[in-house]
Amino acid sequence: MGRDDRVRTVCVLVSAALLMAAARSWRTSSFGDFIFKEALLYLLVPLAISFGLSFSMRDIGYGWGDRATALRYMTLLFAVAIPFMIVGSRMEAFRAYYPRFAYDSWVAFARWELRIGLLMLATEAFFRGFLMLGTRPTLGRWAILLQALPYTYIHIGKPVLEVYYSFFAGIAFGYVDYESRSIMPSFLLHWGTSILFDIMCLL
Repeated sequence: MGRDDRVRTVCVLVSAALLMAAARSWRTSSFGDFIFKEALLYLLVPLAISFGLSFSMRDIGYGWGDRATALRYMTLLFAVAIPFMIVGSRMEAFRAYYPRFAYDSWVAFARWELRIGLLMLATEAFFRGFLMLGTRPTLGRWAILLQALPYTYIHIGKPVLEVYYSFFAGIAFGYVDYESRSIMPSFLLHWGTSILFDIMCLL
């Protein structure tokens, strides 16, 4: 660990705090506007900052990394998540909240889920990529906990059980991405389970 790593870690932490504050204070009037805001503040701006700090795309998790490790943990996490999703999808608090969009056809439903894919990419790129992998050279495995705490915070306002669940999910997603050095496992898991959960809440 050199001085450059420490400087970059400080820059990432300060930038992340400012971006989260901006996201919290930026009120949106629709779910579509919310997705735009998240994509801007959690995906595009962190990418620009990363380039300014001389991170490569691989440094912040863009790429497949260790595919064998990623696939093994993705399969395990998906299997663990299914029972929780089944129970949650039967609870009124979740059924009243999900899906978060109105639709009048399955084509419209699919279009919304594609837009949610952008939202999930922004979330994973920011917390597991920019914040966790960006501070990995300095903080090591502590970076997993570092990103899980603010990740839990952004879930406040959703069903209460999801807030608690998000902490453990953040640790699990972080661990998988840390080990595989890629945000693709958590992105695919997050997006895939989100689509499945929306459908389960409708059944």
